[in-house]
Amino acid sequence: MIIPVLDIKDGLAVSGKSGNRETYKPLQTVFYPSPDPLEIARALFDAGAKQLYIADLDAIEGMNSNRDLVGEINQFIPVMLDCGASDLDSVRGALQVADMVIVATETLKKLEDLHEIFCR
Repeated sequence: MIIPVLDIKDGLAVSGKSGNRETYKPLQTVFYPSPDPLEIARALFDAGAKQLYIADLDAIEGMNSNRDLVGEINQFIPVMLDCGASDLDSVRGALQVADMVIVATETLKKLEDLHEIFCR
């Protein structure tokens, strides 16, 4: 399966190089003429995408999240959400707006948290 990726920051689809988030710029793509994440996601869905991986860069950085926007997108295409979830409560919150949640190993504070997440 091929899963497209969409990075969202400040409500816009963005692109960057080498993970340097300070230099991320609004995304310019063939899928849609503006960096509107909702419309880009819809265009990807219309092109045949079956799932979408979204990195909510604001949530990962501990800022405001793009939760409502992710929920809107998840209405028409299943979303795998990377939002910096690191414990059961944050995973549960993310599952309210996305079908799947990414738990990156670097976000975990202790191994027991991972066990608790998987055994929910």
